[in-house]
Amino acid sequence: YQRRVHGDGKLLATSSQDATVRLVRLPAAAHGEKGRWTLQAHRQAVVDVSFSKDRSLLLTGSHDCTACVWLLDGARRDKPNLILRSGEADRPLVAEVRAAKFYYMDRLIALASGPTLALHRYHVDRTVDDLNRHTNGSRHRAAQVATAPAQHITCLDCPNSFYSHLLVYAASNRTVVVYDAAANAAARTYTDVHARPALSVVMPFGGAAAEVSDTSLFNTFLTSAPDGAVRLWDLRQAASVRTFTGHANRTARVGVAFSPCMRYVACGSEDRCVVLYELASGAVAAKLHAHTDVVSDVAFNPAGPQLASASFDGRVRFWGAVREPPS
Repeated sequence: YQRRVHGDGKLLATSSQDATVRLVRLPAAAHGEKGRWTLQAHRQAVVDVSFSKDRSLLLTGSHDCTACVWLLDGARRDKPNLILRSGEADRPLVAEVRAAKFYYMDRLIALASGPTLALHRYHVDRTVDDLNRHTNGSRHRAAQVATAPAQHITCLDCPNSFYSHLLVYAASNRTVVVYDAAANAAARTYTDVHARPALSVVMPFGGAAAEVSDTSLFNTFLTSAPDGAVRLWDLRQAASVRTFTGHANRTARVGVAFSPCMRYVACGSEDRCVVLYELASGAVAAKLHAHTDVVSDVAFNPAGPQLASASFDGRVRFWGAVREPPS
């Protein structure tokens, strides 16, 4: 499912169908097995992972209708410090959590469950250890709830490295909504964005803003759907501004990512390769072959020229600077 690289480039988190989350210290070769551990609290597939901006927390969302917050720098890593099970008016979540993100400089958690987008205020008790584990003071409550005019929200993304009142989500009715949290309303709705519902939406705020001279690029976002297309959108325009079609995607969810320099877009593919596009032209810059099954997700390291790719073959591979022509 999802792969995320820690903001300082030193930790990779992967979610899995087997209800676990695996963490790997980077560079993986230098740390070996001692730099790897597994988190397990969910009962069904974990479909989303998100690091907090302060780099101390990990958020996981699952098909078991819960989201968990894990304290990464605490004494205990075997259990989550906070489990989010309820939504509006403290009613239990009854639908799969399809997206879970830290939002608004770690002040909020955004959860997509069924047709509902909920913004939760939360507090994590950082004193929980073996001696006082029964007095966990962690808590949360839904501060704001919005409902999409669709059967369910399929994916969600939102900035967390700076304050923004905008979030972007895609829904099962093939719409993409730019949601204004300040107004508690849709700021813009894109209809028929893909031939099938979008399963990935990505905003460009990966901690490398200082390296990007054209700050207008941060008004863009990407969507991906199993119709063979990745589309680039501009918040200031009513239609897609670019389409990338050099990858194969007709069935599975494949992830996409902006490079930190905002010059490239990486995308997974069902033909077992990673496709690297030039953002400005949409041309294929490279195709990277090493996996033996569908490449399901990609993630750039924000601290250096490295790309991680994950596949249905059960492997995560790391790529350095790419100079070879497309194959």
